[in-house]
Amino acid sequence: MRKSLCFGIAVLLIAALAVGAFAFQSKPQPAAAQDATGVSCDSTLYLLLILAEQNYGFLSSMDEATLSSMPMWNYGPYTNLLNDTVTYSQNMATSRTPEDQANWDALHTAVQGYAGLDTNTILQSYDASMGYTPSTDMTPLTPGNVTNEAPECAALRTQLEQFLISHLVAERQLRASMGNTGTDSGSDGSSTEATEEATEAASGG
Repeated sequence: MRKSLCFGIAVLLIAALAVGAFAFQSKPQPAAAQDATGVSCDSTLYLLLILAEQNYGFLSSMDEATLSSMPMWNYGPYTNLLNDTVTYSQNMATSRTPEDQANWDALHTAVQGYAGLDTNTILQSYDASMGYTPSTDMTPLTPGNVTNEAPECAALRTQLEQFLISHLVAERQLRASMGNTGTDSGSDGSSTEATEEATEAASGG
């Protein structure tokens, strides 16, 4: 009788542990991996990250493979703000109207035309598309890298600069092709009035 009772208790404990482990694994994870002992970058870089997420879904639009390839980050006091911003972007992405979704898709289609290009090349393309006269005496600018920063931070800065420049330029070109000088779109794509023709014009199609 005692052996049967002990066996029954053991089974219940194992089942409880299994359910608990499953519940823990099923808990939604933040879009960007983070850890108190992870890579720590400067606050300005994390602010750029949050702005890129807020306006263009930098993290929330990544697939799982891309996210898993990123290092563990230590966001410090920016942690909760970043997580809330990602959650907001994810919620907005699921509540777009068909028109908003079309605008959002048009912007991202235009951005694809700048894939693999550095920021200077993108800006030169912007100037040419807008009819600005090429200048040979512009002061070259260097990224705001921090001395002795982790290489992961420098890589993230380069990625964010390319991401933001390509989205800003594509959005300006879309709106200019329509004669539209209205408000910018946020990560919900609610105010960019893009069409297929404008997308083709912006991407050189």
